[in-house]
Amino acid sequence: MQGQEEAGGVREDLNEQAQKATGVLRPLRLVIDNYPEKSRKD
Repeated sequence: MQGQEEAGGVREDLNEQAQKATGVLRPLRLVIDNYPEKSRKD
């Protein structure tokens, strides 16, 4: 089980040091039918 302990140490180290980013590759279009017309923004 030594390999798993070493991997855990690497993960903890990377969690503190590595840069992280997220993004949306295929966004969904959402249509709300009962939204008031006066508040609508196109």
